[in-house]
Amino acid sequence: MTVDISLLLFLVCLIGILGMVLLVMLYGYITASLRSTALRQKVDALGFHYESYNLLQHILPGIKQTEKARELLAEPHLFPLFALGEPHRRQIYNLISGIYQGVNFLLFDHVWYGVGKAKPRSGKGARQTVLRLELPHGSLPGFCFRPGSKPVFYRFLPGFTEISLESTHPLASRYWLQGDNPEQVRAIFNDEVLEWLAKADWLSVEGRGEFLFIYRRPHLMPAHQMETFLQQGVQLLQLIEKQGS
Repeated sequence: MTVDISLLLFLVCLIGILGMVLLVMLYGYITASLRSTALRQKVDALGFHYESYNLLQHILPGIKQTEKARELLAEPHLFPLFALGEPHRRQIYNLISGIYQGVNFLLFDHVWYGVGKAKPRSGKGARQTVLRLELPHGSLPGFCFRPGSKPVFYRFLPGFTEISLESTHPLASRYWLQGDNPEQVRAIFNDEVLEWLAKADWLSVEGRGEFLFIYRRPHLMPAHQMETFLQQGVQLLQLIEKQGS
């Protein structure tokens, strides 16, 4: 019996491709499981609340997310971070909540996937750990302050415009700022805040109403850095609140 060499090669290639896909999915699942366990242990040690989720979410994006995650992702018209990428592929997981130094917070991993010019450089989605802090007093104008020039994938939110800072601080030219009230936003990002951010390792900052968002793109915070990240966030929140007092 003769064997069709071309068919045999096709089957070998197909099996190899399927094997690689399964290995990548398995690696993603194991990595997510280890991260989830490490975060849960840290959360228990600090006395915060960890919201469980389905780990299959990492290999099957269509898995239904938790109610709190869906609530956050339902605000793409409010915060630029949540407006990025394809709506049906945005995800939030490893959601942690609590009170730190008198400030209510949410800490979570966020991922988005895009197409065309909106596609993250890795092609695998952009992932970052996001800290949302609730202002004890006052309210913030809408703004987004990110390292670098205007991203090619970016879309302005309704009412947001690009804002130039009237400052000679070196950071002013290395960040991109946009918001809904230029005068109020410029008042927030004065030289004192810019100097703090210059030492903060390329943080991105978003704000609106009672909430301040802090993250690095793309960067997932290791579990052992949780308390440091919280400290950093509360420091920035207090500094920004001072500008409006």
